[in-house]
Amino acid sequence: MNDNDLERRLRAESGPREHGYAPSQLPATLESGPGGRPSRAIRLAVLVPAVVAGVAVVAVAAALLNGGSRDGVGGGPTSTPLPSPTERAPRYCQTNDVVITAEPWGGAAGSRGTVVTIRLAVGRYPCLFAPVPGARIDAQGASLVESESAGVDATKTIDRVTPAEFSVTWSNWCGEPHDTVNLVVLSGGVEYPVGVPQGIGAMPPCMGENTPSTLSVTDLSSTP
Repeated sequence: MNDNDLERRLRAESGPREHGYAPSQLPATLESGPGGRPSRAIRLAVLVPAVVAGVAVVAVAAALLNGGSRDGVGGGPTSTPLPSPTERAPRYCQTNDVVITAEPWGGAAGSRGTVVTIRLAVGRYPCLFAPVPGARIDAQGASLVESESAGVDATKTIDRVTPAEFSVTWSNWCGEPHDTVNLVVLSGGVEYPVGVPQGIGAMPPCMGENTPSTLSVTDLSSTP
């Protein structure tokens, strides 16, 4: 079609003020327009609001999943603190629960003695110790003498605040002398080997062949 044909066609069309003019109707749907395809402007007018609505829905869903803003404004995420650890119920002290030390052997009239100190080991929970501990003297794998108290019942709490101590006294040994003896503390059915510095020596003098050797302990007491 050239310019002359286009001009003749336009002249043949009736204008709005001319008799017999009938305006053509717009397509009822986008697909019913010329060529069955909507114009680019119409397609953009429909597409842009749909995209904006989709982005808004995604943003709202992301905010709900994330729990809000990072700075905590508007119901941001909050972390639930872990419950603080609670100390276990006291139980009988085991060998790794406490640290037991002793002073060097000292001497009195016909006896030898030492002071034993019990402390809670680092990182351990409070535990129970016998209020009257038991004690035993060993030498070369054999027991020489044992206290009357075996320290069976453990009811005194050893904690990290204050240590506890008791005294051990060994009297009248008329048997074979030994260069080295070992002190064993007894509590709640547990044995605690204790290294005692030599001092004047652990062997007490013989005070009478017919008198038995004795090992006595004092009550467990707290120390400053």
